[in-house]
Amino acid sequence: MELEERIMTAIEEIENNDAPKHPFELFGIEHGYGWYGLTLPIIEEIRRYNEKNPDDKIYINQIKEKWGRLEIYTSGVPDYLHKMILKAGYESERTCEICGAKGKCIEINGWYLTLCEEHLKAKQEAKGNRKLEDKLYKKMLNIENYGWKEYKPAKRRKFKFLKMNKENFFSARNKINGKWYIIIIEREKERTNLFLKNGKDIKKLDIYAEYIKETQEKPLHEGYWYIMKRKKKISIGVIDEAREYHERKSVEMIFNKIEKGEILHFLKMGETHIF
Repeated sequence: MELEERIMTAIEEIENNDAPKHPFELFGIEHGYGWYGLTLPIIEEIRRYNEKNPDDKIYINQIKEKWGRLEIYTSGVPDYLHKMILKAGYESERTCEICGAKGKCIEINGWYLTLCEEHLKAKQEAKGNRKLEDKLYKKMLNIENYGWKEYKPAKRRKFKFLKMNKENFFSARNKINGKWYIIIIEREKERTNLFLKNGKDIKKLDIYAEYIKETQEKPLHEGYWYIMKRKKKISIGVIDEAREYHERKSVEMIFNKIEKGEILHFLKMGETHIF
């Protein structure tokens, strides 16, 4: 969502509801995708805590970048979660906000940013030209069709990953235009395969999540999970702890493609039966 749309959404929320809204409710996560691997484990832990403590829930007020550092504001957290938030903030000071690689906090024209050497170079070469900057990022990350329309669903869907009888297999169901669709998730050590089940037929999709080891010198992490389409990256990478996040994004995208009648673009020729 563009900044202008987000602002208009925020204004509508405020005008149509007397209850005050926190920035997190209005804008969600306000930092680059390179820090998702730091933020998502904390959000997941807060979710688990709230399930166990329904009378003492933790509320997220804001998640943002400030002075080149990750800041997470909540209504109050137990000591172990407070330490997790502090550690994530510390890690963000040496993690590129764009791609998650090893970076450092620098100041550019009064703005503090934490970037790796490649993304610092791209920003400097772009000289404020956002389209050129985006193009340089895409080139350096070797990502096809970069620009979140390719994989970031416009419509949020509710579904659960249900454990199947077969080991390392899960399923996700969604009702679209009056018909139920099932996506099967197969987790391998360094790859998550996705299958579309239609009656008795099960077809393997050419979109999947894969763990790719980094080749940069002394990376912050050994590698990252990417959403892939025909062996091409179509997402910013996330670390191991956020693997399920990318799996869910992939499934969301497929459900949205089904609704738009575009799912045939994701099917391979022939059928792949796994049961």
